[in-house]
Amino acid sequence: MTLSGIGESKALDIISYREEHGGFNSIEEIMNINGIKEGVYNKIKDNIVVYKNSKGYTAYDVETEEKLEK
Repeated sequence: MTLSGIGESKALDIISYREEHGGFNSIEEIMNINGIKEGVYNKIKDNIVVYKNSKGYTAYDVETEEKLEK
């Protein structure tokens, strides 16, 4: 899966953040990832959603419905 502005390194950072914090509570929280600031966020925000599943909140790519990971 690819998401504009998110390379392998950032994808791994997203996975680590999600595992450490139990998921995302909002799409804005993705800006807590090193290298994802307002510019990148504005490019990807319409392509991700956050919803609560049985394991907590997780960010997903809207188009593919895949977790934000590589």
